[in-house]
Amino acid sequence: MTSSPSTFSDSETIDDTNSTISEDDTIIHQTVSAQKNCSHTSYFFRVEGDLVYCKICELNFTNTNKKAYGYSRKSGNTSNLLIHLRDKHNITKDNYSEYLNEYEEAERLHAAQQNSQTNSSENEYVNPLEVLTDVKTRWNSTFIAWKRVLELHNHMRNVSTDLLSKSDQASQRKGEKLERLCLSPDEKIFLQQMIVTLKPFKTITRKFSGAKYPILSLIFPYMYILKNHFAPNEEENETLDTYLSLIYSSNDEENSDIASDDEYIPSEYLQPVNTEGLLQKVRAAIFLSLDELWPMPSNIMLIATFLDPRFKNFDWCNGNGKDEAKNLVQELYNDAKKDTLSRNSINSIISSSDDDDDIFKALKVKKEM
Repeated sequence: MTSSPSTFSDSETIDDTNSTISEDDTIIHQTVSAQKNCSHTSYFFRVEGDLVYCKICELNFTNTNKKAYGYSRKSGNTSNLLIHLRDKHNITKDNYSEYLNEYEEAERLHAAQQNSQTNSSENEYVNPLEVLTDVKTRWNSTFIAWKRVLELHNHMRNVSTDLLSKSDQASQRKGEKLERLCLSPDEKIFLQQMIVTLKPFKTITRKFSGAKYPILSLIFPYMYILKNHFAPNEEENETLDTYLSLIYSSNDEENSDIASDDEYIPSEYLQPVNTEGLLQKVRAAIFLSLDELWPMPSNIMLIATFLDPRFKNFDWCNGNGKDEAKNLVQELYNDAKKDTLSRNSINSIISSSDDDDDIFKALKVKKEM
């Protein structure tokens, strides 16, 4: 790797010497001010020969079989690099400075995990855990992402403490920012409780994801058990009215316009969450949603469940679901029996009135006479 800059365009250069982001925030800002005319792509791509590689992709692909795509730098422009940063990482010329140190935190988390592993077992290597995000289109992604936060939280604290202990202001600022991102004691307890609360969803959605076995007979019993799990607890003096009051109370309506789900708030400005009574509200919201979306099973679900040997006794059900399913199966059997009898009668008529048989029988009788 050479240290001479390689030209992308008349006014934009990418320097091999800047192929790695410095740990010192001061150096980064000096570099930014010294290269005002340089493309912001220079901070996110590593130069190797005639190709450049996205350093964010390389970090994301650590310990995987994937490799970052190499873009050619012979043509002398940065259009492909700009498109890559914009489409893959949502990084543009206007916001790139916010991302300069973002993936440094992942590297620090990796180092903290390795240090912890080295201290506990010198001869054993464990791949560092990556930070996971919630994905709306993936089942269980919230549960998995929150579980990973708890797994990494102690390492985040270690990184924050290490940065705050350094003498330079840049490291201390990073430590303060990371400290604000860490969970408060109440938030950590709440997240631990939420992991326990959401775990049944992870189990059930995995059962419903079967590609090699029918799942229709599973839906009613599992949804019944899930609804019963989140139902109001009489021992806690909970009722349906209690749940409705928690979700649709006037206080919630007054505060509903404070923050929108689509509103972006920078992480460093997020305020600690008031977790008092929040878990009960979550349970109430889950139950009311399940009760609305799954009020009564369809007839075909009841029949499929009754015919499944694992559930046919309906031991998991307190209502009259078994009797209803039994009646449906009996009706289905009666209809099938009638259909079979009618088919047999038709077949007997057809076989007894075969034209060819009648003709040959008549000829045979005439010959004998």
